[in-house]
Amino acid sequence: MTMPLWPLGSGAPAIGPDVEGVCLVFSREETERLRVGRSVDDLMALTEDPRLRRQLTHGLYFVFDGWDNDPREVMFIPECRQYLRQLHAHWPYWLHFMAPMADQWSVLLLCLTDSVQVAGAEAGKMKLTVNPGEIRRLLEAMLVPLNLLHDEMGLSELQRREIFERSMGAIEAVMS
Repeated sequence: MTMPLWPLGSGAPAIGPDVEGVCLVFSREETERLRVGRSVDDLMALTEDPRLRRQLTHGLYFVFDGWDNDPREVMFIPECRQYLRQLHAHWPYWLHFMAPMADQWSVLLLCLTDSVQVAGAEAGKMKLTVNPGEIRRLLEAMLVPLNLLHDEMGLSELQRREIFERSMGAIEAVMS
C-alpha cells in the first residue's frame, strides 16, 4: 500500500490514483498553538474532491509528531486532546475517512470525549475511562456530516451501510 505522509497545514500533497491511504501528521508546533485553521483547509480540500472522497474512504491515519520525548500516550497530552477537539469541531468526517483500526479510533474517541483518568492495575500506569453514553452521543453527532457527505457523493444505501459498519467494527473493538 502506498501511504504518503501529509503534514497538515502545509497544503495537500499530490495524491495519485494508486494511493490507498494517507497518514495525517499533526506537528507539535501546530498542536501546541492550536492552529487548526490550515489543517481544516487541507482536509476540506480532501472532502471536496470527488475522486479523493471515494479513493480515501477509510484511508486516513494520524500521528502526532514532535512528542517523542514525552512518555505519555497521546490521549494523556492535553494539547493533543484540545487540538483534535478543535479540528473535529470544524471537520467531523471521521466515520467516512478514518481507517477502521481500533488503535486509531481509540485515540480519537478518548481525545474527543471527557474521559476520566484513573490509576491502572500496574503501579505508575494510568488509564482513561469514558462514559459509554458520551461515546454514543459523539457518534450520533458524527452521523449528520457522514450522511450529508454520502448524499453529496450519491452513495447507495448498501455503500453507506458498508462504510458505517466498517467504522463501527473498529469502534466496537475499542469498546469491548
